[in-house]
Amino acid sequence: MFRHIVISLMLITLLSVFSGCTKKVIPPEGPVLLERTDNIAIVSLKAPGFDKLSIQDKRIAYHLMRASIAGRDLAYDQSHRHALEIRDLLEEIILHPQEIPWEVLENITLYLKKFWTFTGQYDPITSRKFIPEFSLEELTAAADTALNHGANLGVADHGQLHTKIDKLQRSLFDPDYEPIRTNKSPTPPDDILTGSAVNHYHNITLKEAEAFPERYPLNSRLVKDNTSIHEEVYRTGSPDIPPGRMAETMGKVVEELDQARLLARPSQRKALTHLIDYLQTGDLQEFRKYNIAWVADQSPVDFTIGFIEVYRDPRGQKGTFEGIVYFVDSTRTHIMEKIAGNAATFEELSPWDPAYKKTEHSAIAGKAINLLIGTGDSGPMPPLGINLPNEEAIRAQYGSKSVVLSNIDEGSKLIYGNATTNEFAENQQVIDQWTQWGDITSFIMVSMHEIIGHGSGKLSPDLQGTDADYLAEYASTLEEARADLVALYFIAHPISLELGIVPNQACGEAAYRKYARGDLVNLAWIGDADHIEQDHDRGHHMIVEYLRRVTGAIDTLRQDSKLFLIVNDLDKAHLGVAELLSKVMKIKATGDYQGAKELIETYGVKVNTAWRDEASQRIDALDLPDYVAYVMPELTLDALPLGRVNDVKISYPRDFVAQMLTYSGKIPKEPTP
Repeated sequence: MFRHIVISLMLITLLSVFSGCTKKVIPPEGPVLLERTDNIAIVSLKAPGFDKLSIQDKRIAYHLMRASIAGRDLAYDQSHRHALEIRDLLEEIILHPQEIPWEVLENITLYLKKFWTFTGQYDPITSRKFIPEFSLEELTAAADTALNHGANLGVADHGQLHTKIDKLQRSLFDPDYEPIRTNKSPTPPDDILTGSAVNHYHNITLKEAEAFPERYPLNSRLVKDNTSIHEEVYRTGSPDIPPGRMAETMGKVVEELDQARLLARPSQRKALTHLIDYLQTGDLQEFRKYNIAWVADQSPVDFTIGFIEVYRDPRGQKGTFEGIVYFVDSTRTHIMEKIAGNAATFEELSPWDPAYKKTEHSAIAGKAINLLIGTGDSGPMPPLGINLPNEEAIRAQYGSKSVVLSNIDEGSKLIYGNATTNEFAENQQVIDQWTQWGDITSFIMVSMHEIIGHGSGKLSPDLQGTDADYLAEYASTLEEARADLVALYFIAHPISLELGIVPNQACGEAAYRKYARGDLVNLAWIGDADHIEQDHDRGHHMIVEYLRRVTGAIDTLRQDSKLFLIVNDLDKAHLGVAELLSKVMKIKATGDYQGAKELIETYGVKVNTAWRDEASQRIDALDLPDYVAYVMPELTLDALPLGRVNDVKISYPRDFVAQMLTYSGKIPKEPTP
């Protein structure tokens, strides 16, 4: 207890300087910019409507949020084999700042903010390592000083500490050592596994991985020791199954999920039971049962917790841990429900071969939601939209859920506004069109992307397994491109006007123009790379380049010495989208690896470096952050005697550093304001 009191007193001074925001008064109604750290904006996330939930749902949310926090370390472990050690070392240093030079302490804290935001030492867009502004010598001296002042660094003396730092130094300071976390375009002799630093694999080549019969492809780490290959499964263990990797951390997640299960309605209880069984055993059949039960459950408070998205795995097989908890935002859900309710109509009108169209339609749930927390792969930078489950067979037979995160959308608008539109739109008419119709257009595009983009189409019956088994490193890019193409196709289709989803034709025009100029914006954020690694950005670039180079619907314009990407023929663009969508769907449905490779490598990977440099200079002039990270809401129990709960209170912590240290278990929870 004494240590916590001392740490809290030190943090009052430390955090107020490094965040510049501990004394700001934050109104409850909307997001607020707290600070700007290098290329990251840090925003206070608000969750309007939480107070209207029942006490039962608030308590469920409380335990689901705690489960999400408990599993956060799993994502760090998967990010890089040294990520947890690096984070722990630096956190202990800033918690023991006595006698450390102020500039060194500030640089360590700034590096930590990026490290927390990206869940490791790699930029999420470029996948490249970012290097600290402090030196190895400064780090060593700071760690020595912190150890003298009681820092818990997991070592007995300074000699062991120096050995630890020696082990970590190349992962921190050497830009040429394991430079890329997920490298889908490696330089020979590396392959996509040996050229990637992500911790899903250790000491194993792509050829060896492909030949190994994995039992747990989604939730394991594949390791070769000497000549033996084995799976390290993330699981707690059970009476009949031994514990696996990170079993203690997994156990904390399960404990909180079990508390939520005791409070849940029958449909949600069923989903939680299967999820718990899965996390205990690692059995993918239990994960499948969880997904089926989760799709059927429509509880007001919902969640996604587990090893979900496969973007970080070069092979597109292994899921990274994420924890997301949210509740329905009734003010915007009606549009998504209308899209979901007409999914069969959209499927019928899709431009691809009827052989790959669904003829039987399972339920699709589309909702706008307010996020309460995102951790791991989904925090503190959550996605704008989610469509799950990922397994095609479950989508086809049981349905799916699609959500758009309303309060994350509001946070993005707060930071970016119309700045990129004003810079990259070719004239005032286009700017005015987006100003008038941009909000609803963006919401419809994201909704269509998630609901009918990811939720449409079917695989060929000749395909055994999933498309990812065949398309490998190209599967995620192709799927994200397909979802974008579906949204582009239908936002400009007469049926969307007829159904009352799109208010007028201007939305379709605005969407295409935004998508074209958005490619230049994406190029501005890849640094000095000459190719794109991130799957969503690869898909976007592929679509724009195909429309530009193949159909001519997108063209370049240079005026006032500035480059613009413009849609010169909207009808031709719509036809081009239909043409490309038909190709993409066939490749996906048939598992055509060579077709995916040719399409993506031709149009989606390489960039015009002159365009990149110009776009980067223009973005730099706007002084916009590349990323938005969020300080999440906090829930606390209002307890009564005998363990009863009177209410669950929501508060909005003011400090990113304090929240991250709280999540790491380094300091006690911030008191409710």
